[in-house]
Amino acid sequence: GLVVQVNKRYRQGFQFQASYTWSHVMDDNPDATAVVPGGSDDAKMNQFPTVTGTDRGNGQNDQRHRFVVSGIWNLDSYTKGMAKAPRLLLGGWELSGIFTIQSGQPYTALVAGDLNFDGNSRAARLPGVGRNTFYLPKNASLDPRITKDIPLREKMKFQLILEAFNLFNRNNVFSVNTDQFTFTKFSTKPPICLNSDGCISFPVANFGVQNSNNNTPISPRIVQLGAKFIF
Repeated sequence: GLVVQVNKRYRQGFQFQASYTWSHVMDDNPDATAVVPGGSDDAKMNQFPTVTGTDRGNGQNDQRHRFVVSGIWNLDSYTKGMAKAPRLLLGGWELSGIFTIQSGQPYTALVAGDLNFDGNSRAARLPGVGRNTFYLPKNASLDPRITKDIPLREKMKFQLILEAFNLFNRNNVFSVNTDQFTFTKFSTKPPICLNSDGCISFPVANFGVQNSNNNTPISPRIVQLGAKFIF
């Protein structure tokens, strides 16, 4: 991995931080949380549990690129010397936010069926296809925040908050359909038949398509208002 970071220290009411991370994770699928056999946990298992080396590949958390910028801008410094009334109106404002953009995480193209007849129908891959060789699209999000402090007494103030998450309502994809082919036992129909016990079908039409019933973003824009009494 590699991390590069730039910091601007707080001065004249402004500071920011930017960081870039490059990383590459490789493993043989060492997931110890597959504790419910016969269910969705089977997808966490190795394709051949007795030959774990066949699952050697990009790790589940392999995220090659991640760039984050965050900053705070306190506007109080621009109101110094103003009269009390305009300072009350124009002072106390603070702008902040975080912008994140990152490459997508990997996923495995699966064959929906018990391809090697080991009782696990959720971890089979087409012969010759490695684990986690496909990647989700990149994700990006801008999360801004605006606050206004209204002083009441020396040690008391009222704070108004406006903040948003995923401001531009970007459709960030975190999950897709990973079934690339289906496998049917006791069939000899083309195109690819392993033997008299089963046959692999044509590619699944919605392979790699976002897991959603419509076009609504999975992580939609959220805008919220808040207030605090600080003493």
